[in-house]
Amino acid sequence: MEFINTFKLKKAITIKYLIALSLIAILSSVAFLVLQKVLKESENTAYLVNISGKQRMLSQHLALDMFKLYNLMYKNKNDGNQEIDTIKNLLTKNSKNMLESNEILSTGKSSDKIIYTLSTKFQDIYFGTTNLAQRVINYNKIVQIALDTKNEQDFLDALTSISNQSESILTDLNLAVLQYQVEGEAKIKQIKEIEKNLYNQSKNEGVSAFVPVVNTREGEFAYHVDVDLPGVKKEDIKVDINKGILTISGERKVKDEIKEEDYYKVETYFGKFSRSFTLPDNADIENIEASSDNGVLEVIIPKLKDDNTKKSITVK
Repeated sequence: MEFINTFKLKKAITIKYLIALSLIAILSSVAFLVLQKVLKESENTAYLVNISGKQRMLSQHLALDMFKLYNLMYKNKNDGNQEIDTIKNLLTKNSKNMLESNEILSTGKSSDKIIYTLSTKFQDIYFGTTNLAQRVINYNKIVQIALDTKNEQDFLDALTSISNQSESILTDLNLAVLQYQVEGEAKIKQIKEIEKNLYNQSKNEGVSAFVPVVNTREGEFAYHVDVDLPGVKKEDIKVDINKGILTISGERKVKDEIKEEDYYKVETYFGKFSRSFTLPDNADIENIEASSDNGVLEVIIPKLKDDNTKKSITVK
């Protein structure tokens, strides 16, 4: 009788133990799936930060190239048509890229797939008081008017309109970039919180997503890419170029120490990051340089020297 009772007790304990293990496994799986989802969203946010940053550059290139085209067509009429055609092609290409990027940023869709759900703040930026989505469309319509017209006054009116709008549209495009960065940082905090719940960080090491803040600027002779990489050692950074794409990647190791009277806690996070950028057509890929100092990576992309040599070809 005592043997039977002992057997039943062991069986009951075993069942409860298996149920507990099953619950832990289910909760861990759910937490892992949530973590993967948030990590994917974080990657998409980094992609959108890159696109929105490119929008700022394109808006200013359009204004600058329209000014160059006006001078070539109506002021310096002795110049050849080759340079005029080059600038027209560049304006067409940049305008198309800006409109395609605007579609992705304002809808959160790429190739008909939802990659980002627009927050209330973005709804307001693109469709509310700022109405950035429609303003970008109108901005590029003016560029197209300038490209299509053969009338100097019509071109001058378009150029004046672009000049009047370029500063304000740059300000609001910058606002969008900053909002993407804010929401990206919020996702990183969410990832860390999920990790703590998933792995019980009091003893384990975590894996943390990291979306570096990137600033791009254009100088007279080179493009500059500045990447904030606090806590990242120089030897943990990789800069690669493949088919016109510049990729900055690496790993950040962060150690948090918590000291209290009755205990000492150390948490270590390992976070991989990767950012990619499409290089301009005039980038001198062979002479790109990168340096890291005080947590900031600077990549200098020299511009190819303009070939101003003019040559006439005899038709045989």
